Order: sequence, then structure tokens, then C-alpha cells
Amino acid sequence: MKTALEDIRNNISKNFYLNEEHIRLNLILRLLKKLGWDIWNPREVNAELLVAPEEDKTKVDLALFHNSFTPSIFIEVKYLGRISENLSLIEKQLRNYNRDNTATFSIITDGRIWRFYYSQTGGEFSQKFFKQIDLLNDDLEDIELHFLTFLSKSGIQNGNAEQEASKYLTLTQKQKAMEDALPQARRLIQEPPYPSLPECLVEIVKERGRTISIEEAIKYIKTTPVKRIDVIEQQVTVVNNVEKPKQPIDSYEDMRFTKIIKGKIEQYNSNSWNDLLRNTLKYAMEKGLTLDDLKSLTNLHLESGLHYDKGRKPVPGKNISMTDVEATKAAINLKKLAQKLNLSLFVEFEWRGKSPYAGKKSVIKINTT
Repeated sequence: MKTALEDIRNNISKNFYLNEEHIRLNLILRLLKKLGWDIWNPREVNAELLVAPEEDKTKVDLALFHNSFTPSIFIEVKYLGRISENLSLIEKQLRNYNRDNTATFSIITDGRIWRFYYSQTGGEFSQKFFKQIDLLNDDLEDIELHFLTFLSKSGIQNGNAEQEASKYLTLTQKQKAMEDALPQARRLIQEPPYPSLPECLVEIVKERGRTISIEEAIKYIKTTPVKRIDVIEQQVTVVNNVEKPKQPIDSYEDMRFTKIIKGKIEQYNSNSWNDLLRNTLKYAMEKGLTLDDLKSLTNLHLESGLHYDKGRKPVPGKNISMTDVEATKAAINLKKLAQKLNLSLFVEFEWRGKSPYAGKKSVIKINTT
């Protein structure tokens, strides 16, 4: 999916999408197919759906159904760059779509900006807004993560999307400001002068009209489940007498530019983050945890059955499959499961590429002697 997002971002920057049909056919349907929707089945992806055929001819641009009875998602498509000038009118339009046939989610998009609304919750329609994605400026891995969370067919089917949307709506205004600023902050800590993540977050939120303290930023970074490495000073050491990075430990939240030198969970060895994670899930199930237990303990996409497509691979020896995740998410879940289940975990890795720690080595060590 990341390749498709990169191509779409390039097309947006070059202004290739000239009208609503370009956006609907060449952008939205492309993403929906990547997210598991059968775009060739009009009972699943329904264009120009009559919302209340007995009353009027009002149509929604796209309606997604994960079953044959009720709509899961309404998508209203607009010209590129035309959302902000008419947002209140578009929200009223979506509100009216949901009066007689309420979808779980409603989305307003011009291809670049995606605004997500949890239609099933109470209050004014504008208050149902919980997440905005910017395909041009947001971090690609964040974009992919949020699309998989809120727009994938599997996320809608298993209820995870609705559960996560409910959590977002409970955030305070400060928390929402920090959530929106976090992707940009993550990018800035990889560039000179390599500021700390909390400092970046404070400055970006300030630029956007809100004030937070450094303590509030640190607390939010430590508690948010998205793209951070949940390690503390005592659990991360530097090996081979390599100089310890001067950045505070909170800056270790971005693991994209890492390569495992030696990885071991219990008796299993691997230099792949996802491979280690799948075998950790295997050990967890051998300790008696069920699929539902694992879903509640992690933020992974897990499903029953043996699947070998769309980034999915089976957990060794078990009848469940896990979708590949990026290194940060893998490291978070590895540590969490190892601690919860008292498993032995050892990962020695090297920082590479664009990381400010490139060339340095670190260790994550849980329950090892």
C-alpha cells in the first residue's frame, strides 16, 4: 500500500486529479482495493447510492457495505482543494445522508484531505469528526496505519475501527492537537539540529494556535500507542562500547531506520522484526492466550485462518495470521508481550539510513540474564 500512497502523493503534487471523477476512480477506488474492498461488486462498493429512494433523489458518491443490509461508510467526494471553503455545507449534506440510513462512518475527501466522522455517535454532526489525514503532508506510515485502522474492510468487519473511533472522540482538544502534530514532529527529529520529540511537539502545537507544556508533551508521547518504542532507560543499553546517542530516550520512537543484528525470543532466533513478532504470538498462544486475548493486548491486525496475501502471513504452527507491520509497531508489541508473558527477549539492532543515530547500536532486553 505504501507504494500506491507514494504514487498518489506524487500525482497530487503534480495536480493530475482534475475533477471529482479522477479522484473517485483513480485515487479512492485504488486505495479501497488495497484496503480489501471488492470494488467490482456494486453490493459492496456502491456508487451514486440513493439514500432515501422513497423520499427524493439524493445520492451519496460512494457507499461501502461489509454486509448486505446496512452501509458501513459513506464517502462524499469533492474537487481537490474545495473542502475548507464549503465544509459546513458538506457536513450538513452528510448529516442528511445519515438521517434514514445511518452508516457507521462518513468521510469527506478531495483526494488529498480525508475527514473521518463517526456517524453513530450522538451530538451535532460536526462534533462527530475525529480524524483528518493529509495525503500530501502526513507521514506515509501514519497514513497507512490510519487507513488500515479506519477504512480497511477487515477493520470495519471486526469492529476495531469503531472501537478506535470512540477512543479518538474522547480526546481533549490539547490531545487532538498533539495527535495531529505528532507525524510532523517525528520527521523533524531526524533533521538537523536533531531536537527532542517533546520539544518538537511543543513548538508545532504552538504554531497551530495551542499551548502545551513539555511535561504534557512527554506524557502524551509515552501514552499514545501509535509509532513509538515503549522502552525505558534501564531496558536499553548500548553494546560494543559504541557511544550512547545523546538524544533522550523518548526520541527512540521511530525505528524505521533500524536493522536487527541479532534477535531472539525465547529459543527462536531471527533478524526480522515481523518474524520475531509472529513467533512471540506463537509462544503467547502456547501459554493459553486466544485470538481475542491477543487482539486486546496488541494493536496488530490478527485474524483466524492461514493467509498469504496483502502482507499477511500465518503465525508458525497456529491457525491465525498477522499482517506485517513497520519496525516501530513491531518493537512496541514485542516488548509488551514479552513483559506480559514473562518471555525472554533480546534484540541487538543498528540505526541506519536517515536516523540521527546512524551507525550506532542499541539493545532491547527483557527478562534475560
